[in-house]
Amino acid sequence: MIYKTVIRSYLAQIYVTLIGIILMPVYLHVLGASAFGLVGFYLMLQSWVQLLDLGISPTFSREMARYRARVLTAEGALLRLRTLELLLGGLAVAAVCALILSRTWIAHDWLRSAFIGTVEVSRILVMMSVAVGLRWLSSMYRAGLVGLERQALVNLLAVVFATMRFVGVLIWIPVMRHWPIVFFAHQVGVGLLEVVTYRTLIYRGLPVQSRVSRFSLALFRELAPLAGAMALLGAIWILVTQFDKLVLSRLLSLAEYGYYSIAVMAAGGVLILMPPLNQVLQPRMTILAMQGNEQKLRHLYRVTTQLLAATFAAVGAAMALLPAQLLYAWSGNHALATLASPILEIYAPAYSFAALLSLPFLLQFAHGELRLHVWGNVLLLFFLLPALMLSAAKWGAVGAGATLCVAYAAFLLLWVPLIHHRFLPGRAFRWLLLDVIPPAGAAIVVAFLFSMMVPDDASRIVSACGVVVAAGTGGLAGMLTGNLSRIALFELAGMRAWKTS
Repeated sequence: MIYKTVIRSYLAQIYVTLIGIILMPVYLHVLGASAFGLVGFYLMLQSWVQLLDLGISPTFSREMARYRARVLTAEGALLRLRTLELLLGGLAVAAVCALILSRTWIAHDWLRSAFIGTVEVSRILVMMSVAVGLRWLSSMYRAGLVGLERQALVNLLAVVFATMRFVGVLIWIPVMRHWPIVFFAHQVGVGLLEVVTYRTLIYRGLPVQSRVSRFSLALFRELAPLAGAMALLGAIWILVTQFDKLVLSRLLSLAEYGYYSIAVMAAGGVLILMPPLNQVLQPRMTILAMQGNEQKLRHLYRVTTQLLAATFAAVGAAMALLPAQLLYAWSGNHALATLASPILEIYAPAYSFAALLSLPFLLQFAHGELRLHVWGNVLLLFFLLPALMLSAAKWGAVGAGATLCVAYAAFLLLWVPLIHHRFLPGRAFRWLLLDVIPPAGAAIVVAFLFSMMVPDDASRIVSACGVVVAAGTGGLAGMLTGNLSRIALFELAGMRAWKTS
């Protein structure tokens, strides 16, 4: 059952994210604020390098889903694997070399640090560049396994590699106190193992035939329109979600950027709910669209919308209403909670809007038609980038977060109905009115009521419990409010007799 697959994916994703988030205050303590600012820069750099992906990873995932649906032959699947592998591998090498060659300029002219020398920062940037390239390359192989609906294997490996990446690095604590470069050297080692593992598995996941070892220019031209649209959307998404981080990495000192990174990472807890869902929904929606089963596709889309509207609203509201309590429960550091809570308070709802916007994209991607999404995002980008530069320069991180929040809300209200008019005839505005607003509204109201019970000076345990209870009860209330999400919950609980519409 797809809901159970989604739950297993969520559990894996929650572990992967929480293990990193929980340990971030440890890294901050061990490395110091300035060196931890480099960790934040590394995470931002991972996203920006994806600009060069050219839509290859999501396109490859879709092609593997087509093979899974028996629309594509085994020979065609192997040809696509080899062609896109060679293309992405070449891009990864070029990007890593470019980053290494520019390391001195980045260390001296871009990053601001009063406690780490330029030479040491340059050396760290070399390791950082290689680690980024390896993570990027592994993403294509992982996307292929997702397209083959090997979610259980992908989830298991995600847990294993996350443990190695975040927990395994702790063995170097005595060394990292003096040489932060060891942190990034460890990431390189884990990244290399990750690439080898995923590559081996994707080849074994396809039938054993004569291995296609050539690059097919004709195939690339065939895939170019969809890949190009995905590349443009990926570039826009990165610009929209990462431009603020790039601008602020220039405006803030490394120590200030470290605290900012902590707040944004906490707010990103909303976005962690999307990858496991995409992992399940993307191939399933594509298969339903390829088979022409629009009724099941529409039902799946509406159920997912109601479930996620409740979840995103509840989690975002709990973070926005209890930012200081969440940060203190996480880090045990009152100073960090005080400095970062205004940033978390505005970024949490912004990321909630952003997460919900991924659903209309998945609907279009399943049909292989992304024109409306491309134009909508181009318009969004045209207005957003100048606004981000101005707001970040004048009001810092809080101004950037407020700008993102307004922009995402406007896109949801003004452009998404046009998308649904094309792909969900008759539900252009009903999607918002019936599938989004009722569950989201109920979730926010209940989360607000429970947040009022958490005192400002609560202990770490009480603060953590308050945030969890506010988010959990809000999400449950929202899901029970949605007519389809309520049925899905009862089915999961085995309460079929309670199903109502």
